[in-house]
Amino acid sequence: MTSKFTDETLFGVIHFCVNFLYDKFPHERGLFRSTVSQTQVREMQSQIVGNNLKSRDDVDPHIIAEVIQISFKSLSASLLHEVYSEIVASGEYENHYTALFC
Repeated sequence: MTSKFTDETLFGVIHFCVNFLYDKFPHERGLFRSTVSQTQVREMQSQIVGNNLKSRDDVDPHIIAEVIQISFKSLSASLLHEVYSEIVASGEYENHYTALFC
């Protein structure tokens, strides 16, 4: 997925959204299970990037959660692939697997 934002900008958006949800909606359930308007999500993402979030009191936490998802999807490289490759290269996965399942 291509994005009009740089990875650095997207990481800033993700950081903002995670902190926002943690501060405002720490006990909200099902954040990533609701369907929301993609138009609202893109608008919210642009507002966050522009530091122009109009009101923080009436923000739907499900939209913020979707902003996190699309921001991760829009990154130029897969984070999981990079982290997984490093874990496999270090041999640490064997220690974690053994600790968890053996």
